[in-house]
Amino acid sequence: WTYDATAKTISDGVWVLNVTEKSGELTVTGVNAATAVGTDMTLDLAKPVEGDKTIVALNGQIVPNYSTCLTAVKVPETLRSIGAQVFMANSGLKTVTPFMPASLASVGQQTFWLCTALEGDLVLGVKGGPELSFGLYAFNSAKMITSITIDADVKNGTVPSDAFSSCTSLTNVVLRGNVTTLASGAFASCSKLTDFYVA
Repeated sequence: WTYDATAKTISDGVWVLNVTEKSGELTVTGVNAATAVGTDMTLDLAKPVEGDKTIVALNGQIVPNYSTCLTAVKVPETLRSIGAQVFMANSGLKTVTPFMPASLASVGQQTFWLCTALEGDLVLGVKGGPELSFGLYAFNSAKMITSITIDADVKNGTVPSDAFSSCTSLTNVVLRGNVTTLASGAFASCSKLTDFYVA
């Protein structure tokens, strides 16, 4: 990625993203109007940013709600936070790699809500790693997720309301952190869920 400190953007020749910078750490605040949004697009945020800058947070919508153009996202191992609604209702999004990085400490409300094609085995946090917080409806209706493992300690020991509701391909859940409470509807309408393990 090429970093433009004056324009406050990073660019890889396809994507132009607005960013803020603090002490070499970048927060992506949204897609810049200079990006020509096409079809079957991959966003590779794991590529190096010039000047030894690191991407640590995503806080703005990458593409508009109900878009189908974005199909794959690669995120850096340095990522600590994904804000509210960043990928909300992106029905074309199939993969996020890794899904998710061990460094991740925060997932906002409705971040992947209605990402109906999002698939894979979701792993949140690592034992002894950062405490994890995530918002209401964070992965609601991510219909193709097949398993969820939460290894991190979760804020207040609670899986929020409707965080994983309507994940209709979900068959397996493993909670290894400090989870003591499942808020209302946390796994509602997960019709194929048959294996639920609490360590």
